[in-house]
Amino acid sequence: MRKRYLLLITMTVILINTGETLAQWVQTNGTGQAYIECFASVGGDLFAGSYGGGLFESTDGGANWTQVNSNWGTGIWNGYVYSLAVSSTQFVAGTDVGVFRSSDTGANWTLTNTGVQPAIVLALAAVGSNVFAGTYGSGVYVANDSGFNWSSAGSGIGNGDINTFLVLGTEILAGTGAGVYISADDGATWNKAGSMGAIVQTIAAKINGTGETRLFAGTLNNGVYLSTDGGSDWTQTTLSDIGVFSLAVSGSDVFAGTANGVFLSSDDGTSWRQVNTGLADTSVQSLFVSGATLFAGTYEAGIWKRPLSEMITAVKSAPGDYPKGFALSQNYPNPFNPSTVITYELPVRSDVTLKVYDVLGREVRILVNGNQNAGEHSVTFDGSNLPSGVYFYRIRAGTYFETRKLTILK
Repeated sequence: MRKRYLLLITMTVILINTGETLAQWVQTNGTGQAYIECFASVGGDLFAGSYGGGLFESTDGGANWTQVNSNWGTGIWNGYVYSLAVSSTQFVAGTDVGVFRSSDTGANWTLTNTGVQPAIVLALAAVGSNVFAGTYGSGVYVANDSGFNWSSAGSGIGNGDINTFLVLGTEILAGTGAGVYISADDGATWNKAGSMGAIVQTIAAKINGTGETRLFAGTLNNGVYLSTDGGSDWTQTTLSDIGVFSLAVSGSDVFAGTANGVFLSSDDGTSWRQVNTGLADTSVQSLFVSGATLFAGTYEAGIWKRPLSEMITAVKSAPGDYPKGFALSQNYPNPFNPSTVITYELPVRSDVTLKVYDVLGREVRILVNGNQNAGEHSVTFDGSNLPSGVYFYRIRAGTYFETRKLTILK
């Protein structure tokens, strides 16, 4: 089974009862403390697969969820739904006992396991009448008849864990325990994409303003990698040394669900900032963009949602939605090499300086120096040209001062 990080954080969340909570994550209703693995949109409804809780459906845009299809013979009677995939002709779910298929947008399901051994399906991709199943410890299987009969898919990818798929034009990308593999012939043959050998949990693609494709790979221990040449070369982004379980793209923005909450990058991974306000469980296992909303599936607190515009524009909707006070968070990761993220909160517009000092009190870096709006802010500190050791970072915002310690470990 896929390895998981468990991050336990105790938080107090103050909600203003106005009928709708703005400028922060809001927990949806109906999933309780379910561990949410995956999302899909089918026929205008939203579906979420969970680890142990089965399949949930929302018919009102994700505000409320209902557990569905648990009946023996007509439903997904297995409670472990790791993956969902949708095409114009089919809706499939990967579970602990194989692949279930629905031909009526999730009302009824049929277990279609002929030829799949073992039956634990971690990843799915639906392309026309072809369905690809990524398994735990047994490589890739393919069904060319809409998911009924299965056979081992081609050569070159081996029999290891297949954690995720991404369909990109005529190519299929697979995230595995040994990096990314690509097939350009419907799964007949697979080739390793570059030399990056990390355990890949999730893959996403973004097309920039000039039509160029950017590939992002989230890894179990090493953060997010970027490829600008179709997967031939991969570069680790500044979000490193952290477990990344999910990626989601909206326009030019990339979101990463991690062991420390949700991060956002608008510059192809050059910088990332946390967007966690209100999120009670920051172990985020799955992300999904639906319309103007980002959904986050967590480890033990069900499904949360937040408007994309709040995070992308960083504009608060009302004065009451600003942070209640000044705050400087501990950098993450810590210790780090070579970069780390520092997050701070401003309740009012302020003149801000954020500087890094060595143990002798000498200034080594100015990270922020200017006037900033109220809200949550993040900055990346790159210590690649500094020696290992203990350093201090200090914020000054109006009359507020605070200092914390960080460690560079090379």
